[in-house]
Parts: sequence; structure tokens; C-alpha cells
Amino acid sequence: MAPKRSVLGRPLLALLLPWLLVLPLSTQTAVSQPAPGTIVRRAMQLNRARPISFAAAVSSTSVFVGEQITYEMGIYIAEDALQRMRRNPEVVPAPLQGVIAYDLGTASTLPAIEQNGVRAVPHVLARALFPLTPGMLAIPASTVTYAIPRTTSYFSREESATLETRPLRVTVKPLPQSGQPATFTGAIGDLAIRLSVPASPVRIGEPVTVSVRVFGRGNAKLWPRPTLLVDSTMTSAPVRSTERVTVDSSTRVISGTHTFEWILTPVRAGNIQVGVQPYVYFAPAPARYLAATSDAAQLVVADAGSVATPTTGAVTSVATGLADYTSVDVAVPRWWRRVGLGGVVALAVAVVALCVAVFVTVRRRHIREDSAELPKTDAGAQLQALLAASQRPLDEPTVRTLLDAFLQQRVGLTVGELADATNLEGALRRAGVSRDTAHRLLDIRRELDRAVWGAGPRHTSHTLRGALSQAVSRLDAEALPRADAPLSRTPVTRVIS
Repeated sequence: MAPKRSVLGRPLLALLLPWLLVLPLSTQTAVSQPAPGTIVRRAMQLNRARPISFAAAVSSTSVFVGEQITYEMGIYIAEDALQRMRRNPEVVPAPLQGVIAYDLGTASTLPAIEQNGVRAVPHVLARALFPLTPGMLAIPASTVTYAIPRTTSYFSREESATLETRPLRVTVKPLPQSGQPATFTGAIGDLAIRLSVPASPVRIGEPVTVSVRVFGRGNAKLWPRPTLLVDSTMTSAPVRSTERVTVDSSTRVISGTHTFEWILTPVRAGNIQVGVQPYVYFAPAPARYLAATSDAAQLVVADAGSVATPTTGAVTSVATGLADYTSVDVAVPRWWRRVGLGGVVALAVAVVALCVAVFVTVRRRHIREDSAELPKTDAGAQLQALLAASQRPLDEPTVRTLLDAFLQQRVGLTVGELADATNLEGALRRAGVSRDTAHRLLDIRRELDRAVWGAGPRHTSHTLRGALSQAVSRLDAEALPRADAPLSRTPVTRVIS
């Protein structure tokens, strides 16, 4: 009996066979630069007598002009010395001339290795170099300075040393002349280009910006400007504008983008075809000249008096079956255009000012109403009544309190003015009281103060009563009306007999 064959075997094998063939090829072409530490490890020889080993190496000793060279510096520190070190070693890279250099990230700390009986931890610094001229490129020695204590004690003395790498030489080859196109302008790397034009239609005489972006692997600073192709009968001659360069050094291979811009001014209405000439560049890996191309773009130019619409494509219905609608701009009144944002701000300021004015008016009205509720002759009448009743003794504190209450009600004095004799005299004078009456009243208050807080008699004499009654009557007659005196926000003291 023949064995049964799997129904899915052949179709599944047919699907996997192309991937199995392509996978090895893609793996070989994806890695264009060795992993960190691979370059310098070939030149490193660890020595048991030295706590630190220092060496440098390049990825290739023969390159083309403008091709990247990876220059690695390796610092291999023995594990026992690493535990004693108090600060990191200082590395001074070799001074270079005739190249453009980029640091490839920060120092990489790799897993420890063991060689010649020494176990050390590698620290690798890498730089990308781009030679500018053919010939022999000399890379001088790089140096590292370090200090290691003799023992593990904190107070141990340090021993300093300086190590140098051996100088290196790289042969820089000129670009091949055979097969070089006439349109080659010097671009080197693995490149692509993309053309961009404004999406919205423009009008005649309106300048527009057209850009070409060159991107890929290589030194983006050295890529020249491509050639823009445009119909000279439809626009004016392209005017060169700004350039922008971005460089990415986060990986082992330098890449970047160089954006070039032109300014075009359409002179006729219609559709203008804008293109870019094939961008010829030299690819160092295959060592041949290639060309990067981009699709042409179309610039829509409307008449000078027409209004440009936001899109040029046909309007399509949505899948829900809704009908096509034409967008209609809502007319804005002219007065609103004139007022604008400034009118809104002015209206808000006016509303805030009105609210503040209303608050201040209401507050002043409450103050006046509270002051009007106070009886104008209440304290004065009580004081005159007490002074007239001479048949019964009256102590000075009561007379003193009634006098201050009368001055508050009649003249509008505050507590602060009553406490200061100088201010009290000025306040009485401003209220219309004569100088003689003011002095007499101040003298009586001082005698009352001595009687209240001093060691004198505690009952007011008949002479002092008569003088105080006369002074109060004269003050009431000479002072300005209470409505003309300044309002006092200090509450009036009331005495209930």
C-alpha cells in the first residue's frame, strides 16, 4: 500500500522556497559595517604587565574619495584595575586633516574578554571619517591618560600614565573615470530623491516653493544641488532658495537628508510639469555610477482673477449613498470684519470697567448709609446732660468716653486722630473750629487723661465741668456741618447711661 502524500506539502514548499532563497542574500547585504569593537579587536594585544591596553584601527585601508571609514579606539581595562580606578580615562582622538569626522554615539562598553591570561573590559569609541581628496591619508596617534591607585585603599597613591596608538595610513582612491556620466556632479553614497510641489492651485504671479529631497547613506553635507526641469514658457527661471541638511550618526553608517528649494513664479495659467533631472551618484560598495530618479509633478496655475480651489480632483460620493454637496462659504458681515478681535477685546474691557464702577458706587452708598444711621447729637446730648447734673459725682472715664464719642460724631474724627494730639488739633482746625476752642478742648482732654490714668481725684470738679460744657458748646457751633466733614469708617463708641 502506497503511503499517503500530504495535500499541503507542495503548496507550502512553493511559498517558502522564495523566502529561503532571498533570506541569505538579504542577510549578507544588510551588514555594511562591522559591529562595535570588531575593528579594533584585530589590533589589540592584551599584556599582563599593563593594567590598560589602548589601540586604534580602521575598517579599511583603501577607500574611495567621499566613502566612509570607521575609525575605532579601544580601551581595554583589566578587571582588577577597573575596581581600583577613581575616575574615567581621558581620550584625545587623533587630529585629522582633509576629512570630515562624525562621532558615532558615545563610548560602548562591551562584555569582558580574556586574552593572554588577562581578563579585561573593552570600551570602544568610534568615528566616521569621509576623505575629501585622493592620496595617502595619514591618521596620527591618539592618546589616553589614566590614573590607577597602587592598592585598593582609599588613601593609596595614584600612578598616572599616558598611552598612544600607532599611526595609521589609508589609501584614498579617486573616483573612476571610466563609465562616469557627463551629468555627474560629485554625489557619493547610496541615495534616493523625491520632488515636492504645492498641492493647492496657485495664481499667476504668485511665487511658489518647489523642493527636492536627497536622502540615503553617506555624507549629506557633500551632496550637490540637483537640476530642476520646468517649462520656461509657463514660469520664470527657477531661483535657488534655502538648503537644509540633517545628519544621523546614531548608527554605524552615517545617513542624512539634504533638502534643496527653488522659487517659481508662474506667468501663464494651466498645468505646469515640474521634474528633476536623474541624480547621478557614485556608489562605493559596487564601485559604479547609478542614477536616482523621481516622478514628475504637476503644478496647477489658475488665472490671476480667479479663486483657487483647495483641490483639483473630482468629488466622489461616499459609500453610504449620500449625494455630493458643493461647499458654500458663509458671508461674513462687513462690520464684524472691521471690528475683528480688537472689538471683542474692547468689549470685554468695557464690561470689566462697568462692573468695577458699579461695585465702587454700591460700596460708597453702603458707607454713607451706615454713617447716616448714626445719631449726630446722641453723644453730645448725653455729655451735656451729665455735665449739667452737678449734684451727683461723675467719674472721669465716663466723661472721657463721651467726649471722644462726641468728637467722632460731630467732627468725623478717627481713632488714630484722637490718639495723636498733633493730628487732633489739625483735624479740629480743618473742621472749622477756632484755634482758641481747639486749644481749650485739648487742655481739658489732657486734664481728664491725668485724672483717669494718674493719681489725682477720680471725680470731675465743678470748674472743669463748666469749662468742658462751654468748650463742647463752642465746638458744636463753630464746626462745619456733619455732611461736609470727611466720612469716618471707624465705628462710633456709644455710652449707655
